[in-house]
Amino acid sequence: MRRCHACNFRYATLGNSWLGVTDLHAICHKLLVAFGMGCAAVLIMAATLWFSRRTPSRRAAGPGPWAGPAVNASFRRPAPN
Repeated sequence: MRRCHACNFRYATLGNSWLGVTDLHAICHKLLVAFGMGCAAVLIMAATLWFSRRTPSRRAAGPGPWAGPAVNASFRRPAPN
């Protein structure tokens, strides 16, 4: 950080470019928002993987009361006499 002694303007230099303090705050804010969105995406992915991992163990117990009769049962051929 540098400061102009005549006008008290604070800035940072990056090569030949000058970045004002307000510009630095805006850049930091945008980076913070992007970081937060990335963390949220990681949490959503982790929750999705966690619940998708747990689902088969519940289904292994067998079909629930919502399962209707087997589809093939209604289309069986009658036994020959």
